[in-house]
Amino acid sequence: MLDLSEATFIDCTALGALVASRDPAGRQGRRLVLRGAGPCVVGLLRLTGLDGYFAVEHRPAVGTAACTQRGETHGDSSMGSVPGPRPGAR
Repeated sequence: MLDLSEATFIDCTALGALVASRDPAGRQGRRLVLRGAGPCVVGLLRLTGLDGYFAVEHRPAVGTAACTQRGETHGDSSMGSVPGPRPGAR
């Protein structure tokens, strides 16, 4: 079990670590459970298709304002603005 109740956001590095730790647990006949995953974390797992890869025990949807401001709740694929090329750049 991994307690994510204090995690308000995870990135691709954390996702990679979760995937890497799931496989050894499975080989030992164990199941990696993500406990207390908040709406931002659950949204990112959905967005990446990893929500079915883990057993996820959701945290109640409280304090989702920061997640909503970043556009990360409910599987919204908007991850904020990503800078594009500067005008006139080649």
